[in-house]
Amino acid sequence: MDCNITKNNIYSCKTVYENFSEEKVDLDIVIPDYCAAAVRILKCEVQPVINSKTIDGDRLMLEGVCTVNVIYVDEQTGAVRSIIESTTFSQTQQLKEQLSAYRIKIRLRTSNVSCRLQNSRRISVKAVIGIAAKVMGNAETPIIESIDDCDIETLFEQAEFCTYVNSGDADIRISGESELAVPVMDVIRCDGCISVSEIKVINDKVILKGEAIISCLYTAGESMSDLESVETVIPFNEIVDVDGAQEDSTGEAECELIGIRCDISDDSNAISFEIEARATASVYNNVRVNLLKDVYSRSGELKISRSEINIESLSDNMIFTESLRNSVELDIDEARVADVVLKPVIKNISPGDSSLIIEGDVYVCIYAANRDEYRFTDKAVPFSITKSFSETAENMRCEASVCAKNVSFSMPDDNTLEFKADMEFNILIFCGGRFTVIDNIEADEQSENTCFGSKLVLYYADRGESLWDIAKKYHTSVEIIKRDNTLDDSIMTENKMLLISGN
Repeated sequence: MDCNITKNNIYSCKTVYENFSEEKVDLDIVIPDYCAAAVRILKCEVQPVINSKTIDGDRLMLEGVCTVNVIYVDEQTGAVRSIIESTTFSQTQQLKEQLSAYRIKIRLRTSNVSCRLQNSRRISVKAVIGIAAKVMGNAETPIIESIDDCDIETLFEQAEFCTYVNSGDADIRISGESELAVPVMDVIRCDGCISVSEIKVINDKVILKGEAIISCLYTAGESMSDLESVETVIPFNEIVDVDGAQEDSTGEAECELIGIRCDISDDSNAISFEIEARATASVYNNVRVNLLKDVYSRSGELKISRSEINIESLSDNMIFTESLRNSVELDIDEARVADVVLKPVIKNISPGDSSLIIEGDVYVCIYAANRDEYRFTDKAVPFSITKSFSETAENMRCEASVCAKNVSFSMPDDNTLEFKADMEFNILIFCGGRFTVIDNIEADEQSENTCFGSKLVLYYADRGESLWDIAKKYHTSVEIIKRDNTLDDSIMTENKMLLISGN
């Protein structure tokens, strides 16, 4: 007896690489002669950005730039000034598998920032950049698609799995302007975030809708009390080309700020912005496949080998906003807070009772004036948000990003700062499943079926018993049992005597 087996490969999405590495920053900044010299460092901001991420064979190659913004006090007038310098970095990381289709996710964080004034015109900056890299791609899994043999009975189970289609990048350039009531003397710092609020997939394209939020710290005069801030919201629409994207696909997108350029208008009553960002859109499809769960022959024994496969289905892509309200204690006496910047980071997402529990930290950057000097304070505030979700499971996996919008603050007393913001989350939810499947079948030519022959058997079936199990036991087929007993269902709905024949 020959088994005419047709095999196929399915390509299911999974995380094939995850690693954390560090890159050191060691930069000497020289203040040029045409700028005011420094007498004291107030704050040093280190902002890394990945400009290029590619895979060549089994190597992940990253290239980035690290922008350092040093805020200092002018030794001549005591005014606040800033100077910006950039340095590049690159990394090559070894992958365990080679992929034809992949999605690279990078998360950056900065730690151990040290900024020292060597002399009035030379500043030494040291820091460590943490690089969390994740590569998602399609893993190839062989399965038995069909068996062309009238003697063999097969039982297939339908399963759903997620396959990665493709991704694409697009450069975003946004311009805008903030009109001010008072003339601007100097722009101290520009910061912000960019987020996607709506994703639409059409043929070979992903349409993104979102907004950039730019916070600018500036001085309106020479005195310490003239430190001010302004926030500008600029909407954008972007089209990302993604080969293979279809209208029934699920799209995921994230945006990353690369740089912000600020200019003061000629009459000093406005600040114009030129924003450069990058959008990455990925497309996934949920595919249904029949997995071979059981098989038997009506005339002979079969040699069967089984294996376990793990496949994930894409459960949901959730874009939602949650309000956050909290407070921090200040160690600044008689402080006048000019600006508050919130930078949220997600640390963990875990399933709860019909819900998702999202935990993380919000880094609160406070810019304040205190009598005759400026103060800059960073504080980490933990947050925990519970989001209702009906399909939680222990083997759930989430990919998430978050952005803080509509930030406002107040000071109920001299030492407490209360802030509130809208936290915009973008979470892609995968639910995994483990299946035991038959991966190979061989006919045993030495054995013959002596269990049944051509006898007739009266079998007393219990309610809920499967006709598949009965047919396998007596080496017949489900269809024959249904025919001989005038049955419609494959599961017994009541206790009943069945006639079992071999043909």
